[in-house]
Amino acid sequence: MVIRLSQSGPAERIANRSDYRLPEQQWSYSVAAEFAGKVPEVIAPLVASDGEAAFVWHGRPITVWPFVMGASLDRRNSVELRRAAHLLARCCAETGGSWLLLIGTRLNGAR
Repeated sequence: MVIRLSQSGPAERIANRSDYRLPEQQWSYSVAAEFAGKVPEVIAPLVASDGEAAFVWHGRPITVWPFVMGASLDRRNSVELRRAAHLLARCCAETGGSWLLLIGTRLNGAR
């Protein structure tokens, strides 16, 4: 199991970054869960008994994921970036239009 603490740093800086707030974290993990249901390589976060994948601990969003052997993406490696792009394209294709609904909901400010 892997526990991921959201962005570290001064609380003021984190509080001002909207992408590190709990609703944004919950939304992004719902997208990951949607993709994981369709594409085997995508790992879904573990959810609590209330169905949420993110919670706040000491003012920072926390998520829990199954442990998977591997390495982080090297953003300077064009081969890895191309593979990541292909995986994202597969995720979008395999979920049909449902990922558009998730993004549309997010863009419209709904939670």
